[in-house]
Amino acid sequence: MLDMPLVTQSDPGSENYGIANAHTTLRHWHDPQLKGTLQHRWMRQKKNVMPEIAWSQLRRRFTPGYEDTLQQGVDQGWYNPDDPLESLVFRWVFVPWLQRELDAYRERINHTAKRADRNKVLPHGVPEHIYESPETYGALDFKVKITDPASLQYVRQLYAPTDHPVFELVPTSFNGLAEGFYTTMGCIRKITGCLECLGQDNQDTQDHKT
Repeated sequence: MLDMPLVTQSDPGSENYGIANAHTTLRHWHDPQLKGTLQHRWMRQKKNVMPEIAWSQLRRRFTPGYEDTLQQGVDQGWYNPDDPLESLVFRWVFVPWLQRELDAYRERINHTAKRADRNKVLPHGVPEHIYESPETYGALDFKVKITDPASLQYVRQLYAPTDHPVFELVPTSFNGLAEGFYTTMGCIRKITGCLECLGQDNQDTQDHKT
């Protein structure tokens, strides 16, 4: 069974309105007594510290290697960002690849224990383990169970419909052509392997910088 937090939080940026509204709708769905309340905290004046630290670490640890990898393609003349066709190919190939790498980064962070700090009362351990079994670490469980799967479909369709233009990396016509060419190139594994090589090269770059 899936679950959700009691309350979400973020800085007041408009890019977070969707998260605030979606989470509030989910909470109202499962607890009608919350109707009329906002189940999201807007953290102002540098109070959104922990998420900002996580974002800073992402920018410092994750981003440089990928920027270098992609910049290499521009410097070597492999990719011209001013060419409309090459721009579409870039978006079709590299955005999903980059999303996969971000997902892997998230998994690695969530499954890596943080260094213990004796000055803090927060539980110490692997974040994912603490989340799944808070009682083992002497913490309270504030997760809210999502008992009705239909609520997720409703909220997704309301705030993040899959057919929204923002989710279209490229025009539909180009996507059809790209998928056709992708298939006729032969073994998809070869193309995936190329992307995996890029990921390995980037990891080597990050390890070197570390």
